[in-house]
Amino acid sequence: MRLDRLSAEDVRILDLEAGNIRGHTCKVIVLSPGEERPLPTVDHLRAHVAACLDVAPRLRRRLVRSPLTAGASLWIDDEAFDIARHVRAVEDTGPVSPERLREIVARLMAERLDRAHPLWRIDVVDAMTDGSMALIWRIHHCLADGTTATRLAGQLLWSNTPDAGPVPASAWLPAPAPGGVSLLAWCAAAGLGPAARRARSLGAQARGVAQARRLAPESKAAMKRDLARTARPTPLDCDAGPARRIAFASAPFAACRSAAKAIDPAVTVNDVVLTAVAGGMRVWLEHHGLPEQGIRAKVPVSLHPASGHDDEANRDSYFFVDLPVDEPRFAERLLAVNRHTVERKRAHEAEALYAATRRRSVARRAMSPHVFTLNVSNVPGPREDVYVLGARVSGLYSVAEIAQHHALRVAVISAADTLFFGLCADRDAVDDVEVVAAGIRESLRELVAPTMSG
Repeated sequence: MRLDRLSAEDVRILDLEAGNIRGHTCKVIVLSPGEERPLPTVDHLRAHVAACLDVAPRLRRRLVRSPLTAGASLWIDDEAFDIARHVRAVEDTGPVSPERLREIVARLMAERLDRAHPLWRIDVVDAMTDGSMALIWRIHHCLADGTTATRLAGQLLWSNTPDAGPVPASAWLPAPAPGGVSLLAWCAAAGLGPAARRARSLGAQARGVAQARRLAPESKAAMKRDLARTARPTPLDCDAGPARRIAFASAPFAACRSAAKAIDPAVTVNDVVLTAVAGGMRVWLEHHGLPEQGIRAKVPVSLHPASGHDDEANRDSYFFVDLPVDEPRFAERLLAVNRHTVERKRAHEAEALYAATRRRSVARRAMSPHVFTLNVSNVPGPREDVYVLGARVSGLYSVAEIAQHHALRVAVISAADTLFFGLCADRDAVDDVEVVAAGIRESLRELVAPTMSG
């Protein structure tokens, strides 16, 4: 019998799902019909995804609790796996408008995925008012971080050519669920008992302390600065409510990059993203009559190898950036953000925090609303056009869950020569999240306008 154990990081992420906080991330994939091929049906999508699941075995596995531990810590094959449970149509009356699509995404983000089955689902909106369709793919963060989820999408959903035919399906038989005695024996042999688990936890913390001690002095100083309580209180510092609001924004990728490079060749696309979010937050703060200062962004950093061939579902860290929301001009904000990010990369702050936050006390401090205000992630998507059963992916939005005392989260992904911004907010705390999205759009227009007019 071969059982699949969750990593310590996966278990930690799973345990974050409590109260009104959900544990999944989401991709909203908009498909446009081809000239000669209609949009796929739900049945076509089910058959296509089911045929590709061999490359992602955990998507046919469910959680099970080890008899030696208090929480879920193992994956086993779901003997009741049914692709129709995981790829299903959204029942809605009439064609769906963009506004209605955002409402559907918000409702689904607030729903908890069923832990009795594999932790993912694709909800299909097959009739949009503009003739397109949308796939709303939720996958639990304990299965995949942003980088892993994008890689999985390339394996399960899209291809690089509109002419790619359906993948031939192979037979799959689930391994029988282990009985109580055999499960107990396996878990004991695998060291999943409380004593072994505590030993691993203490060992991880000890390794983290050792790694932190080996850091260069400038990295240690930078880490202390990162964890300083300098973020100013805002209405985003609140207990999470049960409902969400969603907003989207987009901008041409190549135009943004070239316009930013014209300001300073050293700036990156991620600098552009953070600068645009700073502009959106500036507008929102003005809208609420709040001081334009003390807004810090937590910026996730992927630590997956560049080859992308590791098997870890989650391997990322982060650093913090002070957003210059008091600066009205995009170019000046961009240069200020670039100075911050260059300094943090030079000091290897993401690596330093990865080592330090293995200590629970440091990890808890890093989640304080006095340390950062909102999370802003940016994951590269497919560089070329991609297609799902012949339909071009014309839109690709990431949506990530908020956290306690951080009522707004921004997730960005690039595809189809476009930067796509997905904003997820607590409905009660940020009922005007569209104000932030509008500020992001206006900031990016300010960036590209000189290039476009020239």
